[in-house]
Amino acid sequence: MNSAILDQLHELRPETGIKVLGDMKGLRLYLQDMGRSPLLLINPKIDRGRVVYEPAVPLPSLASKEGRVAQRRAMTLPNVVEDNYTFMLNNSLLGGRDYPLLTSIAGFGAGLVSGGAGLIFSAAATGVSLGKTTHRILARGGDELWQMEEIGKSKKGSSYVPMHVLSYFLVDPFRGTNHRKVWLIHEERNELVL
Repeated sequence: MNSAILDQLHELRPETGIKVLGDMKGLRLYLQDMGRSPLLLINPKIDRGRVVYEPAVPLPSLASKEGRVAQRRAMTLPNVVEDNYTFMLNNSLLGGRDYPLLTSIAGFGAGLVSGGAGLIFSAAATGVSLGKTTHRILARGGDELWQMEEIGKSKKGSSYVPMHVLSYFLVDPFRGTNHRKVWLIHEERNELVL
């Protein structure tokens, strides 16, 4: 590892854990087929039994922001039709199906049959379901998916490691440029070998 280059890299924000596109392998393959594979990352290689990632840019260019950050519009979403990418994205953004009140009714019914265990389960499941803090985000036809990449360093244990972050943002282009709405919907991180 080149420690001089690692020292020049900025520290990345903490990992968000947001992976909405993880369930949408079809969309990710479509983006790659359209030439939207990562700009700053070389295709992974196998080295001594592990997957290794390298930057696609020469190491000296990582000293400048232009060498460490890249972004582009990945696609414009089509109007919502069942089974198209906008429809699948909206289903993923909504987090699947969750029915807290139906769960509580079923738990209450089970509680009458089996005693207090069903009532305790019902109360716990309803509390968890209703306690979720979510924001309803829905994609519309004409919204854009933007791909942003960044190379920096992240803390791993007591030291720093070089890291590549690939993020996808849902952008509402219909609002003015100063008030544009942007939501992070997917993030992937890969440790780099310098």
